Amino acid sequence: MPDLVGIFGTGRNGSTLLARLLDGAAGVYVHPVECNFLSAIDDLSWLPLVRRVTIQNAVKGPLRNLNRAVPTSRLLRFFSSHWAELERDYLTLFDPPLDLGPDPRAGVSKFGQQTALQFIPRFLAATGEWVNGGSTSELLMLKSIETPFVFDYERLFPTMRFIHIVRSPVDVWASQKRSLSNNKKFPPWYLGGENLVTTLECRWIPHAEALVARRNDPRHFVLKYEDLVRDPRGIVGRVCEWLKLSPPAEPELQTFFGGQHPKQIPLNPSQRGVATPRQAVADLHTRHAFDVVVTARERDLIALRCGELVKQLGYELPTPSRTKTREAWRHIDEWDFKNTVGPVSWLRSAWAFVRRQLYVRKYTR
Repeated sequence: MPDLVGIFGTGRNGSTLLARLLDGAAGVYVHPVECNFLSAIDDLSWLPLVRRVTIQNAVKGPLRNLNRAVPTSRLLRFFSSHWAELERDYLTLFDPPLDLGPDPRAGVSKFGQQTALQFIPRFLAATGEWVNGGSTSELLMLKSIETPFVFDYERLFPTMRFIHIVRSPVDVWASQKRSLSNNKKFPPWYLGGENLVTTLECRWIPHAEALVARRNDPRHFVLKYEDLVRDPRGIVGRVCEWLKLSPPAEPELQTFFGGQHPKQIPLNPSQRGVATPRQAVADLHTRHAFDVVVTARERDLIALRCGELVKQLGYELPTPSRTKTREAWRHIDEWDFKNTVGPVSWLRSAWAFVRRQLYVRKYTR
């Protein structure tokens, strides 16, 4: 079975860009669909479906059932959505159409039950053979926001290697908030509970803690988003050297399925109406005058909650006053109930507001 490599990030921090730039490296299948494999399989081990909070990557665990065999039919009811997404959002972008290999369902469904250890590499290998015209790959690369579960991946796959991309938590939240609130018009509870709390507690902080704990672990390669967009060729070259791979022929361009060029790149910027450039761009934010969405009180709260971890990852945020930050959160602003429509949504936004206030109180004491 091919080796596994995971790209881990919080979402809205450049992991999609990194995966597309690494696509085309010799002998690698880069799975372009966001994966929440372990948390979803843990749900499916005792439920007939995957919970919404799991799909939104709004859980921290622990994962207790990863060694349990799960019926393959149940696994595919959820994970076949990857194949549907590839057909709908990726394969349609190629003209002429790509030559496809055997149906991936046949290669996976012949097993009656599978554990996470068995299913994940089989699923990725079958998918890679499908989109790459039947060719097999020596390395299978996935991309995941499952930052709380790095340890679980290490335990299940001892030879797996990990590429981590990090970004300042303020910038991650700015991109996340802009994408959810301004672009997609989602309410403040969309990610599960409360969007800012989920972004910090279920994504950025677990990732930062995992990286600090693994600072000298040779299985883990850490890079900054800011460095990637400033020098994509250099960073991609370093990653490929670490993986002992020949780099892609075009390391500054986003490609799919082994270096293939689609007619257009799927939309990904957080700003509505901004096309995804084929080449990595360092100043996309200023070039298109992205909306400024992070408030001063949000920035201060993030700094208070993440300050020490921010420093250990090589970023700097000013240290705000706890008292002034707490006072700034006492009033309701335009964002607290934005995009809230209907009685159920209002109730959920009200509960998100309460959770946010409790969170502020806890970290401004």
